[in-house]
Amino acid sequence: MHTNFTYFVLWSEFMRISWKNWALGLATAATLINGALAAETKCFFDSQTGGAFMMGSGDKSRAINPQPAANDWYDVIYRGDLFYCPGGSGTIDCSHSWGKTQSTTYSWSWGLSTDLGGIKTIGKALGLVSLSAEYGVAKTYTTAFTETIRIKPGYYARPIQVVARRWTQGKYQGVWFRTDSTGVEYYISAWKKCQWYWWNDGYNWGKWTSNLEKYRYDTYDVKPSVSKLI
Repeated sequence: MHTNFTYFVLWSEFMRISWKNWALGLATAATLINGALAAETKCFFDSQTGGAFMMGSGDKSRAINPQPAANDWYDVIYRGDLFYCPGGSGTIDCSHSWGKTQSTTYSWSWGLSTDLGGIKTIGKALGLVSLSAEYGVAKTYTTAFTETIRIKPGYYARPIQVVARRWTQGKYQGVWFRTDSTGVEYYISAWKKCQWYWWNDGYNWGKWTSNLEKYRYDTYDVKPSVSKLI
């Protein structure tokens, strides 16, 4: 009985490899489109794909082609203590220094929206997975407001930190395409049917939009009235 069992195991492994190689051969043949051989093929279960023809992958698809809008808008992320230079006879100007260092943590990219164009995704959720690698999701801006400035009589002033943002959009790149070939893979103590897909690394699809930082700066906001301060 031991010998028969050994033969059965060897036969099963042989059939698994043969069947998988046969299916892979069909999948590879199916990718010979326009003379181009797919760089990678993979057999997915229906529970992963739902039979979708094209699938994005949070592990492999990525955000590309950032196209910024024409204009920036400015987000004041910090407003410091207010200072007023009193007017009156004999007053020429006021000298003032805030004398402190300010660190502000803020979101670097926000307002993200995605249009996947009906393409199913697998793996990690698409979104800032790709964007965060390029733009980041949060930063800390530190400014030493220690210099002395001169202010006209009757004017108000305060230190500010500003982030200039711009609405930006782009696409995703890289997608799995389903082939006509099926295979069999071992899955949770049983052999299950799977569908072969090939990876097209250069295929563009979907759209993302986000409000991204372009630059940042610190300055002093000086105005003749409080209502006119930023």
